[in-house]
Amino acid sequence: MEETGERRTIRRALNIRMAKAREAHELVKLLRKQHGDLHPNRKYYDEMYIADAIRDGRLAFVICETPSGDCVGMICADAESEFAGCLLFCLLTVLPAYRGHALGDHMQRFLNEALDDTKYDCLYAHCLTLDTVSQNTKKRYGYHPTGLLLNRYYFDRRAENVAGLELTLRRSHLVMCKPMAKRDAGMIYPPAEVRDAVYGVYDALGVAYALPGQMPDAPEKSAARVREYARHRYLELFIQGTGDDIEKIIRRYFSPDMLAGGWSFTAFVDMRRAGCARAYDILKERGFFYTGLQPLTGEGEYMILHNSRDAGRTMDALALIPDFDAPMIRRLCEEREETHAQH
Repeated sequence: MEETGERRTIRRALNIRMAKAREAHELVKLLRKQHGDLHPNRKYYDEMYIADAIRDGRLAFVICETPSGDCVGMICADAESEFAGCLLFCLLTVLPAYRGHALGDHMQRFLNEALDDTKYDCLYAHCLTLDTVSQNTKKRYGYHPTGLLLNRYYFDRRAENVAGLELTLRRSHLVMCKPMAKRDAGMIYPPAEVRDAVYGVYDALGVAYALPGQMPDAPEKSAARVREYARHRYLELFIQGTGDDIEKIIRRYFSPDMLAGGWSFTAFVDMRRAGCARAYDILKERGFFYTGLQPLTGEGEYMILHNSRDAGRTMDALALIPDFDAPMIRRLCEEREETHAQH
C-alpha cells in the first residue's frame, strides 16, 4: 500500500496521522484497552508482526493523538485480510472520553486519502451490528451492506451498547463492501431459494454477473478449508468446490455436539461453483440458513450461511442501517428458532 499525507489537526487539538512502525507497542496497547485480550485475530497483538507489516506496506494504521502524544484512536487497513485480493478496514477504536467528535469519520477519511486502494478487488469492513455510527460512516464512503456474520466472537459483557439494545455475550457483524478493481462477479450459481436476494446484492453494488446456462456435466472436486476460533467457540467453513464427498466434508467439520456445546458456525459457499446449490441444501438440512454475501473476493463469490442456537438472541440486538434487508434475516432467524424448538 502506498501512502501520502502527513498530519491533520482536528477539534480539541487532536492530531490525525499515519502510525510508524516503531509505534507498534502503542497500537497494541490501544487494542487491549478496547478489547482486552479477546480480539479473535491474534496477529494484531504481535508487535513484531505489526512493525514489519507497516514497513512492508501490508498494514497501514491511522492514529489520533493528543498534544502530549497519547494515542486515543486508530483505524487499520489490512492488505493481508482473510479474503484474497481485498483490503480490510478494521480495528476502528476511539477511547470513550474522546467519542462524540466524529473521530472515526476523520480517521477513515484520512486513511482513504492516504492509500492507493484502486488495485484491490474490493474494500470491505465487518461493522458491529450494534453500531450504526460505523455503518453510516462506511456508507458515506461508498460501502454497501451485503450480509450478516452472526454470533461470531465473545466480548466483554460490560461493553457499551451505543444502540441501547440488549447485550449478548457474542458479537455479530454487518458485511459492508465497496467494489474497486473487480466489477464483474462472473458466472454464479445461487440456489433458487435465495437467487433474487443474491442478484439484488450485486445490483445494489453495481457489479455485473452472468446468469447460469447449462450446468456442467462433469462433477467438481470438493475443496474446503476451515478456520477455528476455539477460544470463542466459533468455526468458519469455506466451501470452494462441491464434489461427491461434500456431505462427508461438511459432516467432518460440523458437529451437532459442538452446536449443543455453545459453538457457532458460519459457512462461506463459493457461488462460482455449479455445485453451490447442493452444498446449500446439505447445510440447510443441518440447520444453516442464508444471511447474505461476502462478494468480490479474489478467491470466490461467497454466500454466507449461519447456524447457532443463539441466533434469536442476537437478532433481538440488531441495529442496522435501512439499506440492509433486516426483516428478511429476522424471519429466517425466527424460522430457525422454531426448528430448534422442535428438536
